[in-house]
Amino acid sequence: MSYMRNRTQQWTLRETLIEDLQKLLCLEKAFMMTLPTMAQSAANEELQQEFENLCCQTREQIARLHLFLSPLPIADHKQERDQPAYEKHETADPSVMDCMLIAEARKKQHAKIALYSTVCVWAHQLGLKDMEKSLTQNLQEEEVGSERLLHLARGVTNPTA
Repeated sequence: MSYMRNRTQQWTLRETLIEDLQKLLCLEKAFMMTLPTMAQSAANEELQQEFENLCCQTREQIARLHLFLSPLPIADHKQERDQPAYEKHETADPSVMDCMLIAEARKKQHAKIALYSTVCVWAHQLGLKDMEKSLTQNLQEEEVGSERLLHLARGVTNPTA
């Protein structure tokens, strides 16, 4: 089963799927690079541990994406990087810093959740069962991670800070 585009045909759903998988790989790699800094910046020990867990999980998600993308030429999808609030306000109160870190991580996760949910549907429609299974696992991990961070946000928020 070839993923490559026939130049005489219109752009296909399969090609769109592969392009979005490549975007996901770039998002995962970018998230992976920010997680150690986020863990070091967190004051709350439980939040530090969650960022370390997310780092391990993201590493596994990258490996699953590579299973399907490794035989393909990878397009260079550079994400424009805006400076996260936690980098702009390094002198913030520790509980405020933790809130900013959680917000940043959840924003990144939700972008990935949006893409994963779409590519899961496409993989299903194209009959790519192994890919669908791996992508669904990544999607579920992202959703669980986002919920864990939301739970932590409820515990670290200090409205008087």
